Amino acid sequence: MTGLSGDSIHRGNLLFSGHAEKPDQDLKRGANITNLSDRFDIKQYLLQGSSDIVGLLVFEQQITIQNTLTRASLDSRRMLDYQKKLQAAFKTPTTEEPEYDSVKSVFEHTAQAVADDLLFKDEARLPANIQGSPTFQKAFLSTAIKTSDGKSLKDFDLHGHLFQNRCSYLIYSESFRSLPAPLKRQIYARLGHALRPFASDPRYAYLDSEERRRILSIIRETDPKLWSALAPAMSEIPHQQTAQSHH
Repeated sequence: MTGLSGDSIHRGNLLFSGHAEKPDQDLKRGANITNLSDRFDIKQYLLQGSSDIVGLLVFEQQITIQNTLTRASLDSRRMLDYQKKLQAAFKTPTTEEPEYDSVKSVFEHTAQAVADDLLFKDEARLPANIQGSPTFQKAFLSTAIKTSDGKSLKDFDLHGHLFQNRCSYLIYSESFRSLPAPLKRQIYARLGHALRPFASDPRYAYLDSEERRRILSIIRETDPKLWSALAPAMSEIPHQQTAQSHH
């Protein structure tokens, strides 16, 4: 791993024999390394002497969400097939929306898991002074879907958080778009409740009003169809607020 991690340490860049009784415990020796050419022959690889810390953080974040989307697709499709077979066996109308409690439960938990990952719930705070390769960051941002004033869901923060706007750019991905429609409707509802400017879901209270505003502004300009899908949940009046107004 190359790049600066400040006072933080990691397990990268340390070599030890598999026969050693105890691995090298001086983790500081592997931290804050900016070039790997003194450790092995880098000419055999396309890394140009680096294995960027920010690139690795992005990869870990992306593969985590991709795994969640893959699992969501498999689980929801399996339950829809299960429901279809039950409806055929009971000679009841075939429906697209979850009808049985077991199917509803899987959809609810799956929609929450996807929303949580897309909105970086329980994200570990980055240590101070993370610095990676400007070359990687430039290449990464070159594929960002940007607003007219240059904002995107790929904009880095690196001061406590990986990204400035904690809504994953994988919301644009084919993996997300190809999820079954009834599951996406539940995900849209959760995202809309989380991001709306008033009485947002307290589960995502770590997103302050300014960050929610930025995320919504970016989505509105870069993906109008997604914005339209989120809009109904954002305009709902919360039940508690309705009850208070009637009272």
